Amino acid sequence: TQVEAARHLLEDVRLLLKDHAGPMVAIDFDESMKAPAISYTGEEVNPAEMPVSCPVLAGLPAVGSAGVVDALSVSEGRVRYKLSDPRHMLLDPQDCDPLPDKMPKVWADHSTFVDIAKALLRAGIAMEVPEAEVAVHAGRRITHGCFGVGKGGYKRGEGPQRFVVNMPVANSILETLEGTMGNLPLCNTWHSLLLEGEEVILISSDDLKRAIYTFRLPPTWAPYLCFSERVRRSELYGPGCERPDEWVHIGLTVVPMGWTSATGVLQQSHDISKRIFTSVIQSVDK
Repeated sequence: TQVEAARHLLEDVRLLLKDHAGPMVAIDFDESMKAPAISYTGEEVNPAEMPVSCPVLAGLPAVGSAGVVDALSVSEGRVRYKLSDPRHMLLDPQDCDPLPDKMPKVWADHSTFVDIAKALLRAGIAMEVPEAEVAVHAGRRITHGCFGVGKGGYKRGEGPQRFVVNMPVANSILETLEGTMGNLPLCNTWHSLLLEGEEVILISSDDLKRAIYTFRLPPTWAPYLCFSERVRRSELYGPGCERPDEWVHIGLTVVPMGWTSATGVLQQSHDISKRIFTSVIQSVDK
């Protein structure tokens, strides 16, 4: 339990400070949690913050460049089967953690979320999902929250924000896909390298920009990737639209940032994309 964990931590702190002779310096943990941190790769990691329309929109891909690659077309085997329908990934109820009393909330006021929702729809990152079609598990709708994380290189509260989905419920009821992550070298294999004589080592890497928005999921995923904040269709399309008073949720149609399977799915998609690209280049060279 949390009480037992806190007790063990207190015992560890007492042991750590047993022979400490100097003065103790008070730490404001609330403020320290708000400050940027440095990851093990040396990158600046900013804390979660309220999503703001303009910074979030600045961090989204341009219209026409999101969801341009069908995730199924660059997946294979077990991953492809699982991605074809989220119901293939549902865990047995006895293997799931209990659902929280309340679903995660959107860290934004309603008008700000409406602006963000419009941008997600325009960019092809999401689609509207009627309230009655939102996925249900154990008698409760599965919905998610969201927050912003400032991109590195900017002061807190300035610059574009990454749009992150807070989806612990889906992560607890859906199987986690590893993809081709197991093929990557373990970091501890690079701790010690011995080069002899005239030997040299060349290290390179490649990455995909905006990969989190590039790969499109089947439409059956949208009901499982809905945000908790609901909106009226008139707020999205204007009062003259069809069914203006109908409440809908915004469901993502791309691999979301915040999904535990995202890394495995994207890694396999990246590997297969490189394989396809390499074969095309080789055929052209011939």
